[in-house]
Amino acid sequence: MVVYIVGLAGLLSESSRDFFLALTPVNLLFAYVVVFSFHRGFNLSFFLTALFIFALGMGAEIIGVKTGVVFGEYTYGETLGPAFMNVPWLIGLNWFFLVYCSVHLARCICPRGWAVVCISVGVLVIFDLALESPAIKMDMWQWGGRSYPPAQNFLAWAGLGAIMSSVFYLKNALHKNAMASRMLIIQFIFFVLLTIFL
Repeated sequence: MVVYIVGLAGLLSESSRDFFLALTPVNLLFAYVVVFSFHRGFNLSFFLTALFIFALGMGAEIIGVKTGVVFGEYTYGETLGPAFMNVPWLIGLNWFFLVYCSVHLARCICPRGWAVVCISVGVLVIFDLALESPAIKMDMWQWGGRSYPPAQNFLAWAGLGAIMSSVFYLKNALHKNAMASRMLIIQFIFFVLLTIFL
């Protein structure tokens, strides 16, 4: 939480914004390390699921950037770091991270059953609703001159989220990781505040 409070202050100040934008990949990697350090149950199924979600996320994004048929017309900026075929590597990692955290948060609301997947998909879409405006201002990505993405983007998030959340939920014995839901909530509040003040 302290890291995100400092980051919020740094991004809202014009004198330090460029410096904090450059730290965005470091901050994301830090969040991954913190959350997964609390994970219990690293096994082959977990890593294969992570690889599947990473590959599906990257594949959808590459097709999306090239054709515009998945999410709409958009391009990635420089903020998220090194890219493969114009899609930052961190995007693939972030798909898995967000699915992991959203499924854990969903299980706090409903411990078992397909409601977990439905809630997870809803969480993912709501998170993206909060993320989009500051992401555009921070040059994570741009929507072809639009100030906000088309509805197609959120439908694609729901569709991909349903596939990814279903696979993760079915293939992994979910050990409790309270840090996952907390980190997702912290990030959500962070992006809401950026939407309001940036």
